[in-house]
Amino acid sequence: MGLRHALDPDHLTAVLNLVISKGGKARDAAKVGLSWGLGHSVSMLVLGLPVILLASHLPLWAYSTAEFLVGTVIIYFSVRLLIQLVNSKFHLHKLPKKQHTHKKAIGVGMLHGFGGSYPGALLVLASFKTAIAASLGLLVFTFFTIVSMVIVTALFSAAVLHHKFMHITNYVLIPLFAFSSILFGLWYMKTAMGL
Repeated sequence: MGLRHALDPDHLTAVLNLVISKGGKARDAAKVGLSWGLGHSVSMLVLGLPVILLASHLPLWAYSTAEFLVGTVIIYFSVRLLIQLVNSKFHLHKLPKKQHTHKKAIGVGMLHGFGGSYPGALLVLASFKTAIAASLGLLVFTFFTIVSMVIVTALFSAAVLHHKFMHITNYVLIPLFAFSSILFGLWYMKTAMGL
């Protein structure tokens, strides 16, 4: 489940926006994926372990608020990416490299871990017979989420941000990705509000 979890659209949209805005090589993208995965896992463990061990839960409004914020963050990064692309005259390699992307990735990962991932993961973990088994399941889930996000971001970067494809990436793929991410973020916010 953790390996597939990194492929959820909200996770891909957020992380790939960060990777594209940073530019660079697959190794840099993998570091962004690692940062996101660590943030995601920290919030899942900090919230999930007490809930599992104490047989408790968080209020529904907290999930909805976090989901709404996830949609807002996706839109923010998508709009920022479009602005950066236009300001660089559609030359991604001219974007500023010092953007504290890893700190942003940790924060966005934490928000995602609390918002969309937390309720779903706990639902699956509820099928375990003991709290210890569910806790170990959560640890395995978070580990493989980190691994898969590192792999996904590195592969994405290697395929799409390769210098041979930069022309089509800059003029077609990135604008298309950014606009579709904005639409996805709006849908995500609408869903969080229960509309």
